Amino acid sequence: MSSGKGGEPDPHHVDVPEPCFSRELLTLPRGKQLDLGAARAADAGLTYLAGELLDGAHGFWREEGAADGSAIQPRHVDAAFRSDAELRRLWAAWLVENPPASRSGDPSAQPSAAKPSSGPFDGVIDRLMESTDPTGTLAVSGPARGVVAELLAHLVRQLMNAAAEVSTRVNSDVIHREDVRGACRVLTTGELRLLADREIRETMPKAPPG
Repeated sequence: MSSGKGGEPDPHHVDVPEPCFSRELLTLPRGKQLDLGAARAADAGLTYLAGELLDGAHGFWREEGAADGSAIQPRHVDAAFRSDAELRRLWAAWLVENPPASRSGDPSAQPSAAKPSSGPFDGVIDRLMESTDPTGTLAVSGPARGVVAELLAHLVRQLMNAAAEVSTRVNSDVIHREDVRGACRVLTTGELRLLADREIRETMPKAPPG
């Protein structure tokens, strides 16, 4: 925490946690800019939605009784959003581009399982897993990381494109927090929408008391 004069804590300073989704990961349409509040809102919404995905994958891994050891496999990620109507809607376009893999042969096979690297999303996946499995005993296999990275990249593009469209309607080249909030509400439904919106609202400045 920052200090005021004499080394006392500065009452006006608010600690902002390190974002899970850095600004570098928030790919924007050409000609658009993202203000600080919008970046925090996007991080909050994306972190919640991505966390739901990995939490679901964790749940399917548990249901199998850890048959593959201490690692989430692509089929667990696959089941997490295909079995949840709200998550499935969120990744509907990705599903069209990546039809279900054949269940014959390797049970972990997925369309993107040949891409084991999660690239720029490595840190995001690690951060999310710290919340999903605080014990640190559960890993995400290389092929599963590749699938999750594709899903996260698709989610970021969806949110940023939708926020850009909202900002265009008010003739602005700058994407603001409310644009991100509106975009998230458009992309989500049901409880997923309510909880993602709550996370975004938490990033809004609090009115001073009194």
